[in-house]
Amino acid sequence: MKKFFNYLALALVLALGTAACSNADVDAPVDESATGDRSVKLKVIIPGSSTYAGDEESYNAKKPAITDAIIFFVDTLGQTIKRKQIVPFAQITTLTSTGVTVDGIPASANAYYILGNVTDDAESTASNGALTNEAGGVSIVDDVAEGDALSVLKTIMVKIENQVGPTAKIVLLGKGEYVPQGSGIGLLQATLRPLVSRIEIAKVTADQTVAADDKVTSFDLTGIYINNTYKMIGIDPAQYPSLSTNAIAYAYNDAVWTSIYPADYHIALSETSGTSYTPSGVWGFNVVPAQKKNPTGSNYIGNTILVDIEGSGVSRPHGAVPLIVLKLENVQVNGASISPTTKYVTVSRYKDNTTTLPIDFFKNGYIYAIGDIKFSAKHLVDSPTSPSPGAASDVYVVVDVKGWEELDTIAEI
Repeated sequence: MKKFFNYLALALVLALGTAACSNADVDAPVDESATGDRSVKLKVIIPGSSTYAGDEESYNAKKPAITDAIIFFVDTLGQTIKRKQIVPFAQITTLTSTGVTVDGIPASANAYYILGNVTDDAESTASNGALTNEAGGVSIVDDVAEGDALSVLKTIMVKIENQVGPTAKIVLLGKGEYVPQGSGIGLLQATLRPLVSRIEIAKVTADQTVAADDKVTSFDLTGIYINNTYKMIGIDPAQYPSLSTNAIAYAYNDAVWTSIYPADYHIALSETSGTSYTPSGVWGFNVVPAQKKNPTGSNYIGNTILVDIEGSGVSRPHGAVPLIVLKLENVQVNGASISPTTKYVTVSRYKDNTTTLPIDFFKNGYIYAIGDIKFSAKHLVDSPTSPSPGAASDVYVVVDVKGWEELDTIAEI
């Protein structure tokens, strides 16, 4: 189990800087006596290697790629006083190895924000399209200029639909304190992590160890849905959409369940006549790590209803976790068909496999890996998503929580 990572690791190293230096790998010092401006060599670290759910390796076992980056330096007044855009492939390669020099940083700068994978591809003119304002429209990252307030930068929203898989086009964020050097070129080493969270499911199983009248002996798995999350999230992870149209928070009787469910939160399947199913790799979803936010029309997000988890007698807030909904058809219990034959199973509660504590909300940059969603007949309901969170019919899963990297999430009843 890998440790949880902080948003960044900040190390300041004074670089060699003499006029007589002949080492080509060391930048010559910048004369700052006239302006007081500073220079820094920026190096980016992107943690992560493989992603796993239980013993199943995910379909893209790599750390997130980076094709472009923008860095903003901010002063004590919250103004974006310096901006540098890094796009060419050669610069990106240098950015993650020896570092790229950023000149002209005012001495008043005391913090920085770095965004990765937010502009055009390095090798093409196709736009990522991941950034927008909440109401939609074109990317506004180019509208954040030097001299703008930090609040302007924080209005940028990242669309989940543009986050592809666990590695490709995942928007990355790094931020932290900047301490100017007195002279020469300092080294700013920043850690970038995905702005979103990810759910990975390795298996869905009907428990065959339960009593006969509670045993699901055959079912078709025809869909997996994610509910209780958002379509976008702010560059400031504490900011969420306010428009109800940007929430995935559907009631159990919403018409969307029988029409067209948003594609990024639904996988259509055709697994038939079995009691356990596994994908090729994992079933994976990128989700917004919602924390205690309740948009208009939401039944679950940030719900403060207290539930007794696993019969412990201790009531805790339900939290703001995404819900996983399984659609089952042609269900048989103890060898006999039941009516209606279409049933649903809702996962609404999660527990950390390492700490054994309930997970009240997801964190950005982490994968919540579920080795098995195991259920029995008592968890079957006629409508998707229970009418109330924490219902007795809901499944409780145990999760391996890992940085991008992962977190093992145990899926239990």
